[in-house]
Amino acid sequence: MPAFSPDSKLRRTPNLLSTEVEGGLMMMNVDRGEYYGLNPVAQDIWNRLEQPVAAGLLIEQLVSGYDGDAQAITREATAFLEQLLECGIIMAETPADH
Repeated sequence: MPAFSPDSKLRRTPNLLSTEVEGGLMMMNVDRGEYYGLNPVAQDIWNRLEQPVAAGLLIEQLVSGYDGDAQAITREATAFLEQLLECGIIMAETPADH
């Protein structure tokens, strides 16, 4: 089960530095001193998180924006977003948190 619901608002954590590099994006979590590299699809997801967005809406946008099986895109996007949460790169707020 995902660490967030479709109604959860996903947002970037504030202490991240990022820069575009050839073929993707490099980020550093200042609090943890960890570096991350994102491929172009992951960078697209990151760019869509510039403003807080409901998880369900974000996944719907990805399904409609990419060619492929909707279930596979949903599964892979959910797994990637869970990784971002675990690494402290994004935060998820449930409607009750607002």
